[in-house]
Amino acid sequence: MIEAFFGEFLAHPVPLELSMNRCSHNCVFCFANLNQPTRKLDTKALYNQLRKLYDLDTIAARLMRERYPVCISNRVDPFAKSNYETTLPVLEILRGYNIPVMFQTRGGFGVKEALDIVEPSLWYISINQQDEELRKRLEPQSTTLESRYELIRAVTEQGHSVQVAINPMVPEWIPDPEKLIADCVEAGAESFILQSLHFSRDQVANIPERGREALGVETIKLALGGRQNEQFEDWYYRLEKAASDQLCHCGAPFDFPHEPFYANNFYKEVYDKVFPTVYDFLNRCYAAGPGIYSFSDWYNTMMPLLPAGYAGNMRSYIAVQRKRYADLAFSEQEMNPKAYMGYEDLLALWWNSEVLPRSPAHMLPFAIVTETLHTGDTVVVYDENDMPYYVFDPALLESPRIAVDLDEYEVAGIAAFYDQVAEAIEAEQPAEDNEPAS
Repeated sequence: MIEAFFGEFLAHPVPLELSMNRCSHNCVFCFANLNQPTRKLDTKALYNQLRKLYDLDTIAARLMRERYPVCISNRVDPFAKSNYETTLPVLEILRGYNIPVMFQTRGGFGVKEALDIVEPSLWYISINQQDEELRKRLEPQSTTLESRYELIRAVTEQGHSVQVAINPMVPEWIPDPEKLIADCVEAGAESFILQSLHFSRDQVANIPERGREALGVETIKLALGGRQNEQFEDWYYRLEKAASDQLCHCGAPFDFPHEPFYANNFYKEVYDKVFPTVYDFLNRCYAAGPGIYSFSDWYNTMMPLLPAGYAGNMRSYIAVQRKRYADLAFSEQEMNPKAYMGYEDLLALWWNSEVLPRSPAHMLPFAIVTETLHTGDTVVVYDENDMPYYVFDPALLESPRIAVDLDEYEVAGIAAFYDQVAEAIEAEQPAEDNEPAS
């Protein structure tokens, strides 16, 4: 079934996903295979969904009818031997509906046929090693590294766009990060995403002995719980700089550490419609400069990028991956999790939350605005809609804080910034506006 990409709300700009059979690439670090080793697509249900697309009243059907793109796939490779025979006819059907797609892949079977079917799309191609022998140990049935560079060339020559995923990124697997970036750009890549290797305890328990030997004990330990060491950070910044030197964007919108920097809108260059991510708001704040931001700023940035006029039980957008976050979020805001919610309600939930990943409270340049009362108690400062204010200030990257007290926080720079804005606006006014009345 094609489903709403619930777990990636405000992280992934493509709001629909199709996952198929267990991926036969058999990468030893694959979260999806470790989570669900017997994954199998219900082909009959998928074709019924597509056949009845205009009769269904589901979130996924509505988004498809509005021509939002479908990610194929976050969990399995659509061109793995176990999936390509399903991928190709599904692409034909989606093309008939004029529903765009994006691919997350290492390449494999049926790529040439897919290129004959789909309109120019985004191809997220994974390259995370530089040694073919290592690749054979880590990804025993996947494609060769050289074939992935050939895939980049093939799809870009036909007008598609490529974002290389250095995912998972383990420094020992990339001895020369600058060369990796240069080789990808030479082949045609325009953007990069990095993500660290991370495992849950259940996933580690499911890693077969062959996988444990290939990964090594120390790598598994670092990945458990998503821990990152100094070497990871060093490699991250080296890759980021190498991409910048090649006039490409390199970021980690799904991971490292809350990705606090300005991010490009690469997906918006490919698709007419995508979902907003936290980077739409972050980019706006970087463009406007340091200051105090309200829920209205968040709402006016994000809501126009979401489909209007639909209300349903949106709890799934929060709970699908980590139920405990959903329970905490509803509890902290005293909300009924069974209430019908629209996207505007989700935006309010995220703005208010101190526990939901990808809320402003979790982004390093932001801090909740607080005030110290005469009693010595510290309280959050709320606007007229009972929503908290946030300070945005890149200086917080150097000394992150959960909250800032207006009586203690250095606001001189913010005041100076707004003075400059006011002067710029005044200077742009038509001359007659500045002339005294006769």
